[in-house]
Amino acid sequence: MSCALMWHLWCQDWRAKPPQSLNQTEAELMARYPFLRTARPDQKPPEHTTNWRNWLLLGGHGAGKTRAGAEYIRFAVTTGACAHVALVGPTLGDVREVMIEGPSGLKSIEQVSDWRPYYNVSRRRLEWPFGAVASVFSAEDADSLRGPQFDVAWCDEIAAWPLGSLYRPDSRD
Repeated sequence: MSCALMWHLWCQDWRAKPPQSLNQTEAELMARYPFLRTARPDQKPPEHTTNWRNWLLLGGHGAGKTRAGAEYIRFAVTTGACAHVALVGPTLGDVREVMIEGPSGLKSIEQVSDWRPYYNVSRRRLEWPFGAVASVFSAEDADSLRGPQFDVAWCDEIAAWPLGSLYRPDSRD
């Protein structure tokens, strides 16, 4: 699936469509990705935006930011639109405990056990059985993001990152 098609499917308002109005392909999509139907509008990117680079979910505790991020990455990876993912959190422990293994994390939300990713601790990689890989990074070591290339990045809890880990005006790069 292309990134454009994945984006189009993700942005649609599936909640407005009665289940009986779905064609077979759409019904199968809803069965595989129920979050598409249950997500609130504020858990999805703005509609009719295809030329974007960043999508910020800003909300309080329990607003569903982590679940939305995990579901987006899951959808992007399992549809084949993205194969190389960066997972970035305040610390490596935060990435593992929240983004990967938490109740709304990538391993927890996968319903199909054969598709559930495996976390390789020594390589700091989340690996899906069909070849997609998510590399784990900490905002404490922002320079570790130099070099690798990714189809998509999920950056969680940016407000908790060390000041200056994203933007350093004194940098000569």
